[in-house]
Amino acid sequence: MKRLILIFVVASIFASCEQKESIVFQIDGVGNDTLIVEYFELNVEKEPVRDTLVAFNGKFFYNPEYERAGFINIFLKSYLDVEWHRSLSEALTIMLLWKPGEKFRVDGNLKDGVFDYTVSQSDFNREASLHRLANREHIINLANAQLQWDSLMFSHTATEITDEAELEINRQKLTALRNYIQDENTASTSVYVEYVKNNPDSELSAFYVCGRLADFATEYAGYLGKSARQGLFGEHISYIDKQIAEHRAQQEKQALIQPGLPAPDFTLKSLDGKDISLYSIQKEYLVLDFWGSWCGWCIKGFPKMKEYYNKYNNRLEILGIACKDTDREWKQAVKKNNIKWLHVTNGENDDLLQKYAIEGFPTKIILDKEKKIIQVFIGETEEFYKKLDELLLN
Repeated sequence: MKRLILIFVVASIFASCEQKESIVFQIDGVGNDTLIVEYFELNVEKEPVRDTLVAFNGKFFYNPEYERAGFINIFLKSYLDVEWHRSLSEALTIMLLWKPGEKFRVDGNLKDGVFDYTVSQSDFNREASLHRLANREHIINLANAQLQWDSLMFSHTATEITDEAELEINRQKLTALRNYIQDENTASTSVYVEYVKNNPDSELSAFYVCGRLADFATEYAGYLGKSARQGLFGEHISYIDKQIAEHRAQQEKQALIQPGLPAPDFTLKSLDGKDISLYSIQKEYLVLDFWGSWCGWCIKGFPKMKEYYNKYNNRLEILGIACKDTDREWKQAVKKNNIKWLHVTNGENDDLLQKYAIEGFPTKIILDKEKKIIQVFIGETEEFYKKLDELLLN
């Protein structure tokens, strides 16, 4: 009798709470389990706020008390021991977007460790949950494949396995599984891409570009319409647009730094404070060396550069262009490394780096007598020295 009364009291409490709580869940298969809820504030880089929820016959509630919108992830407490991967988390998690003051309901089930659910009273979450169901096959396939991958990797690296034939079988399985995962990822990505193309003004499309398609954001952000750009994800979309503009500008500059084209002129200060312009240097060949005292690979390359400078300096000049350095750091580095070729400083100014489309350090550019570009080398590479030999041994 007491047990029946207790069940009635608990059920009554849940029924009354349902009227007040922001998010009501009815997930069959959860039973009386404990769940973890994580709240990620939108557009803020910080650790999620984590809490626990207790279900009663699959019913539970969550009442966020935050001032800003955010994402909510809910999963069984037992999953805390699972090593999370994106493919796993999507299958094992209820993912929602919550806005201050918003109330909605989530109905679904938990079967074989996978959540299936739909959302009512929230346009964004309803559409997202329905689209998730449409993509369910790929989500499950990726989760299962990831578990198989982890199991095979553990077996493959286990120290007690010494049989080469068994290891080879594992290698073949891993290769096949990697290809399968890549194919499933491609198929899953195409589902999201198709949605974005067909729903350019949807807030969900903006979310996909910022999240699911983040690795391809610069490729698909252009499909988004005005409404999607002015919604919750507008700040992030603006950042992506800025990246796209910078990328296009970089490509335009790179198109001007190609073999056969004239190098852009510049004038910079030398070690003794005098102006040195590019076209004032008269040698058969000129190397522009973009470097910095803070760049380990730049410093490591100096001994071999000295060797080649001593070998060819009757026909070759090197102009070291110190970048992102203070005047003191630059001069100390030149003196410490006893570098005898010409030196100028670009200081902390990025204008010249942008003009020459510099993407990494060191960058070495070989010019001919007319200051036309022969070749560009990024990083410390043997190919640079082979090219000098090819040009100067004749």
